[in-house]
Amino acid sequence: MKIFSISGYQRNPQISSNYNQIQYYNYKLPSLKRDTVSFGQASHSVAHAFECQLSKEINVNRLNRIATTYLDIIEGVATKLKKYGVEFDREYCERSPIKSPGACVSKVTRSGSLKIPDMIRATLYCKNIYDLSVLKEQIIPEFAQRGFLLAPKEVSLEKLESTGYIPTKTEQKRGYVIKRDLDIRLDNEQITKTVPEYASYISKPQDSGYEDIQLRFIRSYDTKENPLQHELIIIPGENYAKAKHYESEKIYKQTRQLAELNFYKNIKKEDSRNMIKRCILLIKSTLSSNISEKLFESAKNIDVYGINTDMQINISEGDIANIKKYFSMIKAEGKKYYDLAEQRARSPQRLKKLKKEHEQDSKKLAEIQKALLESIEFFNKTKTFKKLPEIPKTKPE
Repeated sequence: MKIFSISGYQRNPQISSNYNQIQYYNYKLPSLKRDTVSFGQASHSVAHAFECQLSKEINVNRLNRIATTYLDIIEGVATKLKKYGVEFDREYCERSPIKSPGACVSKVTRSGSLKIPDMIRATLYCKNIYDLSVLKEQIIPEFAQRGFLLAPKEVSLEKLESTGYIPTKTEQKRGYVIKRDLDIRLDNEQITKTVPEYASYISKPQDSGYEDIQLRFIRSYDTKENPLQHELIIIPGENYAKAKHYESEKIYKQTRQLAELNFYKNIKKEDSRNMIKRCILLIKSTLSSNISEKLFESAKNIDVYGINTDMQINISEGDIANIKKYFSMIKAEGKKYYDLAEQRARSPQRLKKLKKEHEQDSKKLAEIQKALLESIEFFNKTKTFKKLPEIPKTKPE
């Protein structure tokens, strides 16, 4: 495991309570370019140790106390801003106010970064989500008054090119811009009231059609060099939360694992990699166009516009056959990769590792396919968003 520490860290000891000001952080990295982690060959033992550390009772209790305070504050903000279409469902947020140790390990493994900005998280509803003046003039100031300020974030110049942002000479030299940790992932055409200073914070909805506003706060009184961040997700309302729950549990949770297959991450042959990538994209796009997009559109119509539509959710037998075909193609490419890699293995240890990864990938691929086919059956039987069961009240595992 390689963990690179940040040296020469400097932080201004005073954090402004003015929500429009950004607190600057300076990093001096004489030999390292980023704070990253790689579990390497010891992935399972190191990941297990990391998960055990996060699972310690003292850590869990501390995070639960902080999360409870955070939910208290959000509840107060929502009560005050009710006339602006802001609501808070505490029961919904209490299902998972802190990221589970297993989910933290998965995120670190996928991202390669030790930063977990959504360790504490919650959701706020805002019917007027497309009126950005509500966000700027009401929501963010109310959190600032309670000591929660938008966290600073390093954004590469490359990511800002499409937004029209003009970097300063200093920013051009260092290659990044320090901005507030705010991401407005909305359909730009539906935004009813813009805020000029937020133009560079507007990105776009996810490929599934999912939209939200993501904010990450730090507490003004948290003087640690690496202050704990609190994530806030703003979505249109309770119906959208329901759509998000079912899409996440039955579609996204499965499809995201396809990029985590060992052979997909390690394969060098460009033709094979491109084929696998294309198959994954086709699986995702088929599910998105027939299920995900309809879930989110139906929910948004109700929460934002008061239009109670009844979109049909259905995956045809032809599409199901194609999805099975794409999985078969991915499996075939994986077998070819492992057959060749095992033939070329120069040591018993390398061969043992490859056989273990082959077994893991075969099992995971079969589990993903089975879960997605069960999800398709679930949605085909449910038929419409309005017929979805209520979100379970019990906390997720």
